[in-house]
Amino acid sequence: MSTITAQTLTKAPEEDIPYGMDFAPLLTVSGEVLTGVISVTCTAADGAGGATSDLTLGTPSYSDGTNTVTVRISGGVPGVTYRLKFLVSTSVAVERREDGLLNIVDS
Repeated sequence: MSTITAQTLTKAPEEDIPYGMDFAPLLTVSGEVLTGVISVTCTAADGAGGATSDLTLGTPSYSDGTNTVTVRISGGVPGVTYRLKFLVSTSVAVERREDGLLNIVDS
C-alpha cells in the first residue's frame, strides 16, 4: 500500500460539497487504473470540540477511466481539521491509500 502527501480542502460547516481525491500520482505501474473504492473514512479530528462523527460522508464513487474518487461531505466544526482516508483497489491487484485533510472554517 502506498501513500503520498495529504491533499487539503477547506469548507464551511453548512456546505455540502464533493471532495475529489486524485490517485494518479500513486498509479505507478504501466496501465494501472482504479477498479473500485474499498472505503472512505474519517480517521481523526484535530481541534477543540471535534470528533470523527461530526462529518457526514456520502457514498464514494469514481468513473471508469479516471483516477479520482469523489465523496460528498457535509458538517464539521469550525477550527477543526479532519483526516480522511481513501482506500481503493486497482487493476494490478493492489490497494492504494491516500489521505486528505479537511479544514472547517467559519462561514
